[in-house]
Amino acid sequence: MNWRFKRLTPNDTRVNATHLEFFRDEALTNPVDALVREDIQNRLDARAAGEDRIKVCYRFRTGLASLAQPAAAGWLRNLKPHLEAEEAVKELDIEVSVDVPMPCLLLEDFRTTGLEGDPLTTSDPEHAEGRNDFYWFVRNVGRSGKKGSDRGRWGLGKIVYPAASAVRSFFALTVRRSDNRELLIGRSVLAVHRISGNDFDSEGYFGRFDDEEFKDFCTPVEDPEFLGRFRRDFGLRRAPGEPGLSLVIPFPLAEITPWAIAQSVIHHYFEEILRGRLEVLVEDDMGFQMEIREDSIESAVAGLTPFSSDDRSRLLDLIAFGRQALGFTQGMPGSWTLRVLNPPKWSDPEGLFASPEEAMAARTAFRDGKLLRFDLPVEVSAVRSPQVSQGMFCVILQRGETSSQPFEVFIRDGLTISGLKALREPGVTALTRIENNPLSNLLGDAENPAHTTWLQTTKHFRGKYRNGAAVLKYVKNAASALSGWLGRVDAELDPDLLQHLFSIPLNDGVKLPKPKAKPGDTPPVIPDNLPPSNPSAFQLAECVGGFTLKSTGAAVPLPEKIRIRAAYETLRGNPFSQHHPADFDFTAPNGDLRVTGFGIEAYGIAPNILDVKPVSPEFDLTVEGFDTHRDLIVKARAAAASDSQLGREPLELASAP
Repeated sequence: MNWRFKRLTPNDTRVNATHLEFFRDEALTNPVDALVREDIQNRLDARAAGEDRIKVCYRFRTGLASLAQPAAAGWLRNLKPHLEAEEAVKELDIEVSVDVPMPCLLLEDFRTTGLEGDPLTTSDPEHAEGRNDFYWFVRNVGRSGKKGSDRGRWGLGKIVYPAASAVRSFFALTVRRSDNRELLIGRSVLAVHRISGNDFDSEGYFGRFDDEEFKDFCTPVEDPEFLGRFRRDFGLRRAPGEPGLSLVIPFPLAEITPWAIAQSVIHHYFEEILRGRLEVLVEDDMGFQMEIREDSIESAVAGLTPFSSDDRSRLLDLIAFGRQALGFTQGMPGSWTLRVLNPPKWSDPEGLFASPEEAMAARTAFRDGKLLRFDLPVEVSAVRSPQVSQGMFCVILQRGETSSQPFEVFIRDGLTISGLKALREPGVTALTRIENNPLSNLLGDAENPAHTTWLQTTKHFRGKYRNGAAVLKYVKNAASALSGWLGRVDAELDPDLLQHLFSIPLNDGVKLPKPKAKPGDTPPVIPDNLPPSNPSAFQLAECVGGFTLKSTGAAVPLPEKIRIRAAYETLRGNPFSQHHPADFDFTAPNGDLRVTGFGIEAYGIAPNILDVKPVSPEFDLTVEGFDTHRDLIVKARAAAASDSQLGREPLELASAP
């Protein structure tokens, strides 16, 4: 039993383990979140049949509790020369001495299946019957056997374990529920490196190498005496024959601490904990111990001493809202099941209700600050199948103090999708939940590798579903569209609103009272060569960091197009002609600007020109992200349709209130 890296031949391609860059590129705030999110979702997917909940334990053995140097050297003996190779040292980016006691992090689960499947499998199973978790976990990267309502898709979850280690290595001991076999194997991910003139692969394994034909093929260790020593040396809690998976991460990164693990568990899996499906124990050998269950999660938050009071308060508010949301089920007073649309869109939220009276009741309840629930059916169908399935998701909303910031959470099958934000209505808290139905399968296919957002471009989603892009937008923008419509106050146009910042040329046929001139005032000059506009059909207003353009609801024809021009004020000359794309660029909306809306199509025509095409009597556009330290000038005018949008793709919009 030892560590071994494959010796490369002149025929082999040298490939570094670039998949570790996944953690630097994806929207994960730190290695702790990466570890917790991926580790727990894998363990939830492995919950044993008949078990209501699983238990996951994170135990730190550091400082004086580290594994003594003589014992540590035995587990790293054959790994050491590979860690000390010049190329590996550069890849690790930090200097690690393995000739010292070994701190480690232990991760164990209970009431799970362990890694089922034939450990000698070397190619994809031909039949879908049964699982082969051992093969997919140990022998693959970027590939997965998961599907359906499983939380993982990308096969990248297992790389969190070497990424969490300063020596990019880990051990895995599994006991399988089906046959009680106990298997130990290890994996290391470094870089292509050279030792004594020989090149070695970037990935190595710990285990047995006794196959006569394939000398570099690693098989797991099953010797009871050897496994007993492993269990004693690292202090595992798993008893012999107790099903589940135990992982040992030697030399964990410094930022991975008990407090950071506990905070991440609560933030990303609070709903699974509140449902009683997950309990987590975090402890070290210095006296820290935190049990996180449905009946102790609030006290666990109170015990996060490195947390600021504001962070703790926000987390407690989230948990309180989560408890309310779980107790608010379909059919209760204050809940509505909306109509199904195909393709789904948010052009007319009121039309989704069964009657105008129901819509009015929802608006009244929302303005009164009551907790509301909306269940929204969605048709899901694959391009290659005639079958149409009905998916479902729910949105739970409540409006509080309008001076506070909006707060929004998306949860798919218990996993928080932390990178999604569309809600902008002040004071609103919203939870969008999708669980175990055809829609959760579609959204799982749309998730990025880090499970932080939903994208139309993922390899599992692209071209697979009819109206797939529309479904994604519908779900992502549901809370924003509903809260915006529920809280909308119909008001008449104020022609003088923010006139120092915004200018809307007026229709010749509309007569507005002229302000009385003051001594020394120069009357404004309005060009007479502009196309006819209809100011009563839309309203321009200021918002924090930008502007909004809304329909007024007046009984007048909609303009075919609204052209918006914007620029920062200049000391002299025409600010619009002096605009520079470095200031802002409507043609690159994924930069500093955020363009949201519904009921319209928007096209970036030039860096400071945005064409808006109303497609519904009720429309709304918001553009944010401008420099708040500079004066912004915005002009909007109605115009006849032209070919300015030809060959252009409309901007992808989230829904605006």
